[in-house]
Amino acid sequence: MASAHEREVVRLEHELQEAVRIQDRETLERLLAPGFRLASTRGRWDRERWIETAVTSFRLESIKFENVDVTFDGETAVVTSDVTQRATSDGRAAPSRWLMTDVWVKREEGWRLLVRHVDPLPEEER
Repeated sequence: MASAHEREVVRLEHELQEAVRIQDRETLERLLAPGFRLASTRGRWDRERWIETAVTSFRLESIKFENVDVTFDGETAVVTSDVTQRATSDGRAAPSRWLMTDVWVKREEGWRLLVRHVDPLPEEER
């Protein structure tokens, strides 16, 4: 059975993705730690670039999390999951299946996402 902390972090994963879907800058700014970084096969992005892209040129229609695993070490939570999405970036279809790792840190104001790493699944795994 999932702990209260695990349920909270998983809820925040969904809240973050809903904020991306509806392009809610305020929620994204609240949930991302000041030093947030994204790393992927497409490069490394800082917090400001990721938020700006999420609320302007990225359109998330739907998202589904599978194989979600949460590991804690003190005030740090590492969430790994398989993600299936329907989305476009700058009007072009974005990859639909990803392996995603999020690192959340607990601050006075609550859990904040510090690092996200995503890689599209290879064609043979789709």
